[in-house]
Amino acid sequence: MTAIPVLRGLTALTWLEMKIFVREPMGFSFTVVVPVILFVGLGRMFGPQLGTT
Repeated sequence: MTAIPVLRGLTALTWLEMKIFVREPMGFSFTVVVPVILFVGLGRMFGPQLGTT
């Protein structure tokens, strides 16, 4: 078994899994959007306080 067919299969499977993942809006939003919102929100709330100690 050579590496090229294995990589083609892995690429096809990865692409399929990404399409399935993006198709479900709740999974996509809780995995990508919510952490970004939390990161920005907490950074804006507590970021300025770190430099004033």
